[in-house]
Amino acid sequence: MSEIWNFSPSLQFEVELCLSTVSNNENNKWLKAFGHCKFNLVHPPRPAEHNNSEIEGRNASTIIVSAEKDHAVVDNAKTTITDNETIEKICECLHTDLSSRYNFMIEECLKNPNLLVKLACHLNINTVEKICKFVFESNNVNKDFLVLFFKVFLPAYIKRGYSCHTLDLLLCGSKFSLEFDIFIRKILKDCNIPNNFLQDYVKMLNGEQQSRYLLLLANLDLSSEQFVHNLFSIYLAYKDCVKSDKIQCLIQSLLYEYSNNCISDKNYGRLLLSFLQTVKSCKGNFNREYVEKIITLHRSPFKRPCLTIFNELLNYEQLHTD
Repeated sequence: MSEIWNFSPSLQFEVELCLSTVSNNENNKWLKAFGHCKFNLVHPPRPAEHNNSEIEGRNASTIIVSAEKDHAVVDNAKTTITDNETIEKICECLHTDLSSRYNFMIEECLKNPNLLVKLACHLNINTVEKICKFVFESNNVNKDFLVLFFKVFLPAYIKRGYSCHTLDLLLCGSKFSLEFDIFIRKILKDCNIPNNFLQDYVKMLNGEQQSRYLLLLANLDLSSEQFVHNLFSIYLAYKDCVKSDKIQCLIQSLLYEYSNNCISDKNYGRLLLSFLQTVKSCKGNFNREYVEKIITLHRSPFKRPCLTIFNELLNYEQLHTD
């Protein structure tokens, strides 16, 4: 007759993980030791004289079960979490008791970063908000997890759907400037993320912050598709940012590099016009050959005002040369 093993309710989550991960592994020690038994995961406590099993100790990788007839040590009972059923169980536990499962979630995500993507896709909004609050308000969060959180979890979460509320939530994490920059670079390279996220984000920044945002583009090596996808947010940041020689060189370089891909793009025309207006008002330097090629190639309605300013700059340059 099969034995019925009873486990403490506090161990329910760990036992369920063990059971859910052994079905495809015939060599698993847990399956060999208990495969013939029946399990009662949430059985209420029984009087001591009838209780045949007792949990003696446990940690992140070992569960030790003792009984009158059998003794078994199960090593590495928690294997990599990949199946949908287990993901649902983890999500359910995080929904109901995040505070006690928070450290366990971090451990599992460090072992398997792809778990962060699955959690971002399955957790409800309230739980995501709580997790963000835990991470953003912590003073000693694991640095490796923090990088993964910004690089993997948050971009995947935004893909589910973006709203102003989402932006307010994510801005709370901007205090981690290095990790937040990693997050922004990740967003800039992903055309599957709605471009209105960065557009709204840029509008909330002051001039100095907008300049810092633009400088993140340096050496980012955007594809033509990625540049066009982010073009309006680049324009929004540039028109109100604190201008500098670095910013001017960066924008001129971007305009020249992607000129063939934006011949009729109005946002490109807006950026070009704003650049030329800045050169004119600040009497700044510019590459005459580059700008002339850009304007000659361009075909949007902004071509005419750009050409007008360019000719004014040439006349000004000639007057001061003579």
